Amino acid sequence: MPGIVGIIGLNKSISHFEKEFQDILGTLIYNEDDLVKIIKNKKHILGVVNIDDGRKIPKYFTNHDRTIECLIDGDVFINEEIKKQIGNKFCLPITSHWQIFVPYLFQVYKEELTRYLKGWFNLIIVDNKEKKYHVLNSRFGMRPLY
Repeated sequence: MPGIVGIIGLNKSISHFEKEFQDILGTLIYNEDDLVKIIKNKKHILGVVNIDDGRKIPKYFTNHDRTIECLIDGDVFINEEIKKQIGNKFCLPITSHWQIFVPYLFQVYKEELTRYLKGWFNLIIVDNKEKKYHVLNSRFGMRPLY
């Protein structure tokens, strides 16, 4: 089953959970073609697994200065007008894949970004500047979030 998995230590180092994390991740990976992205530091280990469906859509995105990191499980769509506004503000090519806009939407709208997202998805946003984590599920909850 594809999905996002992770361990977040609020006030403690989580380095001693590395093996447990790898074990959990191993249960989600069916073969080496599955897409996996792992982001980690002293406070978190997060990974996203996507079963290879031939689309090869990346699941990890960050803004230019890497203060916002996003892991996406599912499909996120953004209104073309908002896409143009964000693209112009941050000099992003409008032809870029829609998911690349998510960290920039968060940078502008913070928690209100859900107003501008459509689709079925789970999303983890790591705000490295504010040292906060945001876990989001689409409105209809078609992708389970545990």
